[in-house]
Amino acid sequence: RIEQIQAAMTAYSAKPAIRVPQQLEARGCEQLVNMLIDGVKEGAVECGQSKDSEAKTGILCDASSFEANSAAHILQMLLVPYTCHDAHEIPQVLHADHSISHATEKILILCTTGCFTQPAFLNQVLEVSDLSVMVLPVIADVDFRVPSREALQAIDASALAPGLDEEPRTTDDVATVIL
Repeated sequence: RIEQIQAAMTAYSAKPAIRVPQQLEARGCEQLVNMLIDGVKEGAVECGQSKDSEAKTGILCDASSFEANSAAHILQMLLVPYTCHDAHEIPQVLHADHSISHATEKILILCTTGCFTQPAFLNQVLEVSDLSVMVLPVIADVDFRVPSREALQAIDASALAPGLDEEPRTTDDVATVIL
């Protein structure tokens, strides 16, 4: 039996393949479709999310929470059938280390317990507030509560990135955006 498995694996590994990343963004999806249409038998689709994603819709979540990340990716997959007519319409989960593209028109903000206490998440929310985009808050946790002004003031403002005018952000800026 082992010999049969080894023979099958050897035959399988000799076949041409197109390597596709686990997480595919709009640019990679277009590249894959073009490769298939052109009859390309071998190659690789670009991996990872670019610093300037061309997606028109972003999903913002607390990157420090495994559950929030999972919920964001589930939401993304649930929306694909409604947006796959245009690769740029497919929502992309926005990672904390990527800035939000000016091509972005809509942001879904996943609200989970504790998300408004995370500086990276707050910086992205503040970045969204600087852009002229439509925002839809999505409550993804039954225990989520909108933070009070006092809770927001307890956040360390030194962890917040400066605004577009390069002025330091304050917890009042966060409260204005959220509340």
